[in-house]
Amino acid sequence: MIMYKRFMRVMHWLLMCGVGVLLLAGYARADHIQDLGERLPVVSVVAGTQFSKTLNEFAVVFADFLHEKTGSHVQFMQMGGEGGMIGADYVTHSADDGSVFLLSTHSTQSVNSMLQKTVSYSPEQDLVNIGMIGTSPAALVVPANSPFQTFSQLLNAVRLNPLDYRIGYYNSTSQVAAGLFNHYAGLNLHMMPYNNRGLLLHELAINGVQFAFIDGIFVADLLKENKIRVLATTGDNPVLDMSTVALTSTLHPEFLLEGWVGVAAPKRVPDEVVTQMRTWLNQALADANIKDVMQRTGLKPLDMVCLNIEKFIRHDAELWRKRIMLGKLTPR
Repeated sequence: MIMYKRFMRVMHWLLMCGVGVLLLAGYARADHIQDLGERLPVVSVVAGTQFSKTLNEFAVVFADFLHEKTGSHVQFMQMGGEGGMIGADYVTHSADDGSVFLLSTHSTQSVNSMLQKTVSYSPEQDLVNIGMIGTSPAALVVPANSPFQTFSQLLNAVRLNPLDYRIGYYNSTSQVAAGLFNHYAGLNLHMMPYNNRGLLLHELAINGVQFAFIDGIFVADLLKENKIRVLATTGDNPVLDMSTVALTSTLHPEFLLEGWVGVAAPKRVPDEVVTQMRTWLNQALADANIKDVMQRTGLKPLDMVCLNIEKFIRHDAELWRKRIMLGKLTPR
């Protein structure tokens, strides 16, 4: 625990000095737009993951939209690591003037505290939730050259020879989904942890693990690169346009799991900043360009959740807690 806290302090100091991968977007003049108070030169949105190509496209369009509203230069900062905790911790220690926001997720706002023994910040005490952007299911994937073409084929093979199979995971979504697979399939397959998505995909390619769950927002690029085959998704609809892909609910009606992406800010940010950003976020979700890029990314927008964001997160957190118990997962 002591080493982890020291690590987080060092990472925060380095990030404050400018270490991090910056995705810069949206720098055109918009002097005619009314600002909220004094215009800030730069507004940063911190993401606790490394972007895929399609997620990067969403970030660019979203940054352009925010620039048009704020008149500020808008940049995305990618700070992957520790399930999004590095990015979230950075935001909690950032200025409270509306210049820094968090691209929040179910992991940063609730699930990390259930699956990690040490969390360096408190979502309730250190962050204020502004609103939702969208939801996305997890996808059960196998290597592109896997002999399994369907979810049922994989299930039959795993049940016949369970000792021959291992499930990979790299974050809270993939870990909980793997635990639920074991629970609903009546199995106890070994679950292999990996530090990041890249390592998991490498192990999947060399048969270190035979299948895994990954966030649906990363599926589109992997399919284009012919790295994976999707056998099932954990939502109530298939990821993207794969109408022939099975749903995990065919294994059990309650095998449903969707992550979400939203926006949060440091807790001390003035109420008027939260209110203004909430308004812009609602407007963004009605924008045709943002809707289009969200669809290509695999994000499903939610209507009017901004009005009940805290209630939604509390309800969602209890669902995740139940799933973690069913999967017999313990903090690590």
